[in-house]
Amino acid sequence: MKIQFPLFSIIVPIYKTEAYLHQCVDSILGQTFSDFEVILVDDGSPDGCPAICDEYAAKDPRVRVVHKKNGGLVSARKAGLEECTGTYVMNVDSDDYIAPDLLEKVAKVLDENKVQAVLFGMICFRDREQQPLKGSLPEGICDMQTLRSVLIQDANGNLAVLYNLCAAAIRREIYTPFQLAVPDELSRGEDLAVTAPLLHSCESVYALDFCGYYYRQNPASIMNSFRENELRQMQILTEYLAEKLGPEYEPKLDMYTATHYFDFLDRAMVRGFREYRQIIKRVRTDAILARVHRARVEGKKLKLIFFLLRHECYRLLWLLRRIKKRA
Repeated sequence: MKIQFPLFSIIVPIYKTEAYLHQCVDSILGQTFSDFEVILVDDGSPDGCPAICDEYAAKDPRVRVVHKKNGGLVSARKAGLEECTGTYVMNVDSDDYIAPDLLEKVAKVLDENKVQAVLFGMICFRDREQQPLKGSLPEGICDMQTLRSVLIQDANGNLAVLYNLCAAAIRREIYTPFQLAVPDELSRGEDLAVTAPLLHSCESVYALDFCGYYYRQNPASIMNSFRENELRQMQILTEYLAEKLGPEYEPKLDMYTATHYFDFLDRAMVRGFREYRQIIKRVRTDAILARVHRARVEGKKLKLIFFLLRHECYRLLWLLRRIKKRA
């Protein structure tokens, strides 16, 4: 008897999201397309999430649960991937949810186009505010040369392709080696570490003009909080991508680093000049500064900012920010 595997495996890493977990899982189980399995990965969550996961598994045979020691998002996704049997893998964060017809729309694309990955858009939301977010690629099968040229960021420094793993369905045998290769210690930019090398290596990708993933903008989340280890994380990420992508991507990685370095400093400035100056002394690295020096930017405003960054004029940057806030 031939074993029938599902079309989709959906991995949901879970850690301290008890308030949102029901909405997340219910949005998956309520899909208009039913050929899928759900892997709930309890990453050592200390709240009621483990019990909620077990309740869903007891009620729906499509749900399986992995309970593991806390190891972070990357390790949770790897643990979930080991349990997958579906042809395509999708990721859903446990404080987010998906549109009821997302899987149906992606399945239709896959039925009509035998591609290795399908990219789609997101709705970023906070309270009642919603904002669509999607790449600039036109709907349809991507020209792979064009896609590779805009990976990480396009010529204007914009995101032409969403690097969020939750905005893609990827063939499992393509996805697996790229996810397993990412260092577990990476907790910032971990999606880009997978998507950039993966899409660079793909032969066929479809861009779906549909925002079917609802991304919760949580001020307390990793992406919105200030952490002093961000620059170390950035260094791990850029070194990893440089190794995986090769020298042709170095200018993009320089610009990516410089942009995020300024963003890091901008958030550090909120703490006042004295603490801001101490933070810089503790965290700046020669590797980050080297990429900042190599980055090439256009526009008077950016050129001024980068001039100050390259010459480590941190007091002037702080003063510029105060002037901007008062204007």
